[in-house]
Amino acid sequence: MIPSPLFLYSALLLYNQKPTIMGHDISAFKVKLPDSSTEREEIAYIRFAMWNTVGQYLFYESLNAQKFNNGVSGSFDSETYSLEEIKKAKEKLNYIVGDSDIIEQILNYSAEEDKSEFKEMLKQTLSNLPHLNEEQIKERFECAVREINEFYNFIISSKEEIIEISFM
Repeated sequence: MIPSPLFLYSALLLYNQKPTIMGHDISAFKVKLPDSSTEREEIAYIRFAMWNTVGQYLFYESLNAQKFNNGVSGSFDSETYSLEEIKKAKEKLNYIVGDSDIIEQILNYSAEEDKSEFKEMLKQTLSNLPHLNEEQIKERFECAVREINEFYNFIISSKEEIIEISFM
């Protein structure tokens, strides 16, 4: 399912604003043992404003967790992941965004030549951003990718074999 162009337009336009109402607050925790009385320890955190559908798509898709994406917020569920699954999610993210010229590829994308839900979604978004130049679009896109990679890096560097991710 591809979000509406207007919704995606808002995602990139408002990405850098701090949301005060709805969004996705995603935390990764060390798994608490049932017999432990200590509090859960957060090892990574990322937030997507409700308008940042590009970041949401990249994150949930790379983690194979679209079922936890409720649009303007997370699902308020949690799931456990192995360290190996997190490493694969990071690899998938970087595969999805691909080449360094991804923005140029998207601007020149044609569904008749190549069927790609992700590129189609971004093509629709970018066509609604006439006030932003290619460099500004690329900067916002790279920021989302960088933040997701940082989230995964915090988890990987913790060396926890099993973590719990909470999708709020």
